[in-house]
Amino acid sequence: MISFVSISLFVCAACAQADSCASEGHTLLQVGRAAKPHSLVEEGPDFKVLAVGAPRTGTQSLKKALRRLGYNPLHSGENLNARAPWCNHIFGKASFEEAMLTMTGVDSALDEPFHLMYEEVMQRFPNCKFILTESEPDKWYSSCRNFASNHLVTAELEGLTRDVSNACQNLHYFGCDFTADETPQGKQRCLEGYRSHALRVKQLVPPEKLLIFNLADGYRPLAEFLGKAVPDEPFPYEDHFVAEFQTGA
Repeated sequence: MISFVSISLFVCAACAQADSCASEGHTLLQVGRAAKPHSLVEEGPDFKVLAVGAPRTGTQSLKKALRRLGYNPLHSGENLNARAPWCNHIFGKASFEEAMLTMTGVDSALDEPFHLMYEEVMQRFPNCKFILTESEPDKWYSSCRNFASNHLVTAELEGLTRDVSNACQNLHYFGCDFTADETPQGKQRCLEGYRSHALRVKQLVPPEKLLIFNLADGYRPLAEFLGKAVPDEPFPYEDHFVAEFQTGA
């Protein structure tokens, strides 16, 4: 048996009223099951790779690259049914084992809210490797705001309370609110959540298990980190990363 370390995230305590958090910054949210000690998951679904980069940092590109390297990744943005159980585990009352049912047939995961799961996954799956994709903060914020204007997820996910559904989506856990008019204070709060997440990942995940991955570097650092042969083909850039990385922006 191993002791349980709660997942600690910088979140806005009342995501539906994000501005109420501005003066206090991000609250450290302890999300865990202290009364439910657990053992390592030895059989069944597995985590071989977990992407810990925030949404809009190249997760779609990374998903394609992982597939090319022989993994079977689950991207929650393309499968909202898989997102719901993890939201309910992190922000609700579902067990880790319930959420793991979504990993049947897959071995890696990306996007919201998987990037918040690194502490618990690190404990339960000691051989898992972690990939932190990053984008320059202001570019990331602009990308999120542009994306939200056309693709914002507003529906409550099936099986979740309204509060859990709201807390788990659209980067609310970083203190972001892309449904509101942009203000300097709101932008700063969102960027602080983004930076705090990346900093905490770097502090907690052992360096030998963590790849800080710049998609502009292509397949080589990713493949070498995962112990795979480097594909002799272009990296599969997706979305706005095509223009940014191919032009060196």
